[in-house]
Amino acid sequence: NFSGDPTLTSYDLKSILQKIKKDKIDNIDGNIYINNKDFDNQNYGPGWMWDELDDCYAAPIATTIIDGNCAVAHIWPNTKDNYQAHFKLDDKLDQPVYHNIYTNSDPKQKCSLTFKRNNPNYYFLTGCINKNSANQSIKIAAHDPSSNTIIKIKKILKEVQIGLNGNVVFNQTKSNDKKNLAKHKSQNLEKIVTTMLKESDNLIAESLFKKTGQMTFNEPGSWQNGHDAISYVLTKEKLPFSDSQLQDGSGLSRYNLMSAKQIIYLLKQINNSKKHRETITKGLPLAGIDGTLAWV
Repeated sequence: NFSGDPTLTSYDLKSILQKIKKDKIDNIDGNIYINNKDFDNQNYGPGWMWDELDDCYAAPIATTIIDGNCAVAHIWPNTKDNYQAHFKLDDKLDQPVYHNIYTNSDPKQKCSLTFKRNNPNYYFLTGCINKNSANQSIKIAAHDPSSNTIIKIKKILKEVQIGLNGNVVFNQTKSNDKKNLAKHKSQNLEKIVTTMLKESDNLIAESLFKKTGQMTFNEPGSWQNGHDAISYVLTKEKLPFSDSQLQDGSGLSRYNLMSAKQIIYLLKQINNSKKHRETITKGLPLAGIDGTLAWV
């Protein structure tokens, strides 16, 4: 069972499978069924821009999130001029990544790296890197969380030496015949919110948005019930947000509408609440010290 935990990593998943391995389970005869019922299958928010979807800050929001549904490509110069640069992908994505990046020896020429999804089947990186340049990296979002999850599970099964005589299958129905062999708990909510604020982490904001909708209405989390849940809370607290539009959790949506007056009012309400003030202020980045303001 996956739950939309935005902090789940390959290391966490490997720890789970290692626990199963210690129970002397060396082979799985049949399929691995993944319950992905917690969120709906609309992975991108309403009003998200199509040309941002390849970047990790706009990674798809699904029940299965591993490593932020993102991978990092590392590029470093070749020792030979005008030769193809070296390239390494941290982990296999659901789509192949090709590149045509050459090593430039002319210090006067400015180099840059770009990437795009040329069609639904692969990513393509282009550009150049200066011969004396330091290693560079580009973060690339997975396109299909389900395929990405299957790839990672199969990879980790091989690493822990558990055989699989079957497939990894997604199934939204509950099984009554099950035994809990291992589990992983996410970080506590306060720590997750702190990371979200410090690092301006869109993935966390969006998964919490959907999770709020799921927990409020006891149905798969979606952009619509996430919106409805937030509106319900704001109305219950008698906050003047009836004419605002909150279509996602991070602000990526171009459909979000909120006035400066409403934002100031909300900040004042937070400041007047000891409980909320301590949680929120602790998570805010400090200029010149940490988070997104570390280099200010």
